[in-house]
Amino acid sequence: MKTKLLILMAVSSLTACANTMQGAVKDGSANLKTASDWVENNRDSIDAAAAQTGEWLKKGGNLIGRGMEKTGEVLQEITR
Repeated sequence: MKTKLLILMAVSSLTACANTMQGAVKDGSANLKTASDWVENNRDSIDAAAAQTGEWLKKGGNLIGRGMEKTGEVLQEITR
């Protein structure tokens, strides 16, 4: 009797695990579809955000370059 009960519990546990995995796969698939649909429907917004980010990176790079230039000038004056 104990053996049958243990087998029944094991089967129940495995079934629950299998159902949980199937649910996780379905949820993941639905999330991927939703994200893909959003990207397709909002391509212009994504492109605009990417362009704006590129501009910010250029401005940041220019600021860093000017800061390095000024630092170099100050160091040259100090060492004279």
